[in-house]
Amino acid sequence: MFKPKNRLIFLLCILSLLATVNSTTISNCLAYSNSGSLCTQCYAGYYITSSGASCTAYDCSAISYCTLCETSTCLTCQFGYALSNDKLSCSKITCDDSHCSLCSAATANSCYSCLETYYVDNTTYTCASCSSSISNCVYCGLVSSTLECSACASTYYTASATTCALCSSSDVNCYNCDSLSAGSMKCFDCVTSHYISDYTTGTCSLCSVGVTNCNTCSEDLTKANNVSCSACDSTFYAATDGLSCTACTNLDASCSECT
Repeated sequence: MFKPKNRLIFLLCILSLLATVNSTTISNCLAYSNSGSLCTQCYAGYYITSSGASCTAYDCSAISYCTLCETSTCLTCQFGYALSNDKLSCSKITCDDSHCSLCSAATANSCYSCLETYYVDNTTYTCASCSSSISNCVYCGLVSSTLECSACASTYYTASATTCALCSSSDVNCYNCDSLSAGSMKCFDCVTSHYISDYTTGTCSLCSVGVTNCNTCSEDLTKANNVSCSACDSTFYAATDGLSCTACTNLDASCSECT
């Protein structure tokens, strides 16, 4: 016979052994055999393998947007999709907000993802345009509850995460530019009296720097100095190749202005 103390130790050992046996875990298994080593019932969407040693997910690929299924029927659809009454298909939920791309199955009024150029207002769960909150902002998003602009409209750049500024505010001779980091910009299109003389830095230079006596020009990488002149100062005319300005007197000694 076991003494009381020894009996307690024995019982503790038995319980520890049973816990070890029953601690065998099989992913997605709901119920185990008495031995605890085999699965007798899997969670919904899974079936027991012939050995009972594992639970395998049913293949839902036959039903588009279905994430959990059993044999030929779907149990759960992707978020933003609703399960049909016969459980044979998933259809996209039509959102009440025309700018909403993904809304809840519980209520079509709650939007979770908007179309481009819009963002989800976390207070109303509706879509608001980026430009309505940040002037001249095209693409935006919430970052730690703060609305930030990632891309501004043409002729503007992101001067800060919440501000779009005119390219000309950074360089008066710049018409259009790209946003760089830390609120800086790089010009890629100058006003008509200037051209990009350095593509690395985005520097705008007077047309006359590239072609003497030129006042209207455009960038042209196929030409000398990367510039093509289209109009010269009043007493000069542009060559057809855009490479030079010639004095009007070359046409007629008495000509003071020409085009």
